[in-house]
Amino acid sequence: MRIIAKLHEHEQAAFLSHLDMQRSLQRSLRRADMPLAYSQGFNPHPLMAFAGALSTGFESDGEYFDVRLTEDVTPRDFEDRLNAVLSPGLFVSNAMQAPEGLSTLTGQLQAARYTLWLTAEGEITPEQMEAALDRVLSASEVTVQKRTKSGAMVPQNLRPQLLQARLLGRDGAAFTLDVLGELTAGGGLRMDALAGVLLDFLGSKGFFRCRREEMYFADVPGLPSLGKGNDE
Repeated sequence: MRIIAKLHEHEQAAFLSHLDMQRSLQRSLRRADMPLAYSQGFNPHPLMAFAGALSTGFESDGEYFDVRLTEDVTPRDFEDRLNAVLSPGLFVSNAMQAPEGLSTLTGQLQAARYTLWLTAEGEITPEQMEAALDRVLSASEVTVQKRTKSGAMVPQNLRPQLLQARLLGRDGAAFTLDVLGELTAGGGLRMDALAGVLLDFLGSKGFFRCRREEMYFADVPGLPSLGKGNDE
C-alpha cells in the first residue's frame, strides 16, 4: 500500500536541510517498525518521496510525503506510531491511503501558501508596506538574480510566480504578509527574493522569517487544491 501524510516542521527542525530531513524521516519510519518497501539494486532505500523541498530555516505546516509499505497500515496507526518516534519539532497529520493511479505528488503540485514576516530597518509605516506590495503586484516584470546549478547568476522574473499577496498586519516590528506562490516540479516562488524586492522598494534593509502553511495539488482527491476557498 501507499500512504500520503502531511509533515509539520517547527522550531529546531526548521534548520535541517532537505536531505537531512529525508534521512531523519527514514530513520523514524524504521524506529516505528513500519513495513517499508525498498528499491531494488546495490543500495536499497525506502520508497519514499516528498512533494517538494523546503528551504532551510523555514518552518512549515504544509509538507507532504508518500511512502510505500509492504503491509496494510491504517492512516491513524501510521500517524500514532510515527509521531511517537519523530525528532523534536516534527509531527505528521492527515495521513491517508494514496488514490489509485496517482503517479507522483511532485507532478501534481501547483502552488503553496506562506506567511512571511518582514522586518525593515527604520520607521516603515503600514501604508509604505502596502505601497511596496502594490508596486510588486501591479508590475508585469520583477527581475531578480538567480544562481544556477553551475554557480552562474542569471536574471529571473518572479512576478508570474507570485499569484496573490496581501498585508495582514503588524506584529511588533515585523509586517505579516499572506503569500500564495507558484510551486511546481520545475521550481517556484522564492520567498527570499520576494522579501529582498520589497525591502528594495522600501529603500531599506532588514530580514525575514517564513512559514509554509499549505501546498496545493491538481486533481488529487483528499489533498488541498486551488479550488473555491483556497484561491480567494
